[in-house]
Amino acid sequence: MALRESIPLQKIKIVKKSLGGIFASVVFMGAVYLYSTTVSIFVEKTSLLMGAFGIGTILCVGTLLFQYIYFKRYFYDINQGNIIIRKGFIAQTEITLPFSKITDVYVDQDILDVMLGLYDVHISTPTITSGLFAHIDGINKKGSEKMKHMILENISKNF
Repeated sequence: MALRESIPLQKIKIVKKSLGGIFASVVFMGAVYLYSTTVSIFVEKTSLLMGAFGIGTILCVGTLLFQYIYFKRYFYDINQGNIIIRKGFIAQTEITLPFSKITDVYVDQDILDVMLGLYDVHISTPTITSGLFAHIDGINKKGSEKMKHMILENISKNF
């Protein structure tokens, strides 16, 4: 069984990652609405507002769809002395971290994580790449503690 199956990502992560795109869509629709209140009589206000609403809706749905696919393709597992993390929408980035090279494992939250009950597990090695890609974000508290314990346990086995 893959680690992702025993310690799954939380689906609320899709909403968290989509909030930026949804916020931008709402701001866009609001700006068009404000503009429509001052637009000249040569432009049909209703069609302008309907177009803005349509574009805003497409952006919101597109953002959610993008994050859903990203969520579904997100993979992590432990095998033969390594932890493997693979993520990406179309082109995926994969990092394999040998337990013998891991120097630190820590759990953190940003402000949205706190509000949504999500945790991120970060894994450090002496490479720059691990700082960029070696984290699993969007798991619950119990899962983050279990994952950290599993990684630390595997590190101690390799020494």
